[in-house]
Amino acid sequence: MKDREQYGPFLHLEDFTSRISPGPEQLEILIRIGCFNFTGYTKKELLWKSSLLVSKKETNPHSMSLFGNTTTVNCELPTLAYHAHEDAFDEIDLLGFPLQSPFKVLQHDQSAYMPVREFGKYIGQQVTTLGYLVTNKFLRSSKGEPMCFGTFLDRDGAFLDTIHFPDSLRQYPFQKGGFYVLQGRVAEEYGVIQLEINKMWKIGYFEDKKT
Repeated sequence: MKDREQYGPFLHLEDFTSRISPGPEQLEILIRIGCFNFTGYTKKELLWKSSLLVSKKETNPHSMSLFGNTTTVNCELPTLAYHAHEDAFDEIDLLGFPLQSPFKVLQHDQSAYMPVREFGKYIGQQVTTLGYLVTNKFLRSSKGEPMCFGTFLDRDGAFLDTIHFPDSLRQYPFQKGGFYVLQGRVAEEYGVIQLEINKMWKIGYFEDKKT
């Protein structure tokens, strides 16, 4: 922050490395998280350039330009495949969650699932929806059996509260974060709509991908 205030915005990857001198691990994290998207290079190209810059920096530890005329590293790479899910996976790996909607990179037909906004029309009825797990809270019923409350997001970004009674939770336990197909009865209590889960199962990002 102080460097940007004193010398202005970073011009490119080479300008950043010459002014900040980050370590290779830190530079890789910054690239993977999207900090250098403004350069117009893909992450693969930036990672390739960074390897050259880091090796050059190690051999010339005092190569900081006194006149701000840092030259860029030019390297010709073959055309590399890129998919939108790569950014989401980098974000999940580094932050624990994607910065973009995970539904945008899910390779699965989402048209068959009811969005949360429609639930009010189906009170007391069975519906099937698709949710991205946000959090859950385990507790015990009046009989001392494990049960759970869950919170999910649907593809529109709406929150969905779920109830997992002991029998349901025993048959269909949670399997960490990610996408779940949720089947259950729509219930309303004190103006709050919830889904009482009868069945659920986890799906992956490439659920519809042919192998």
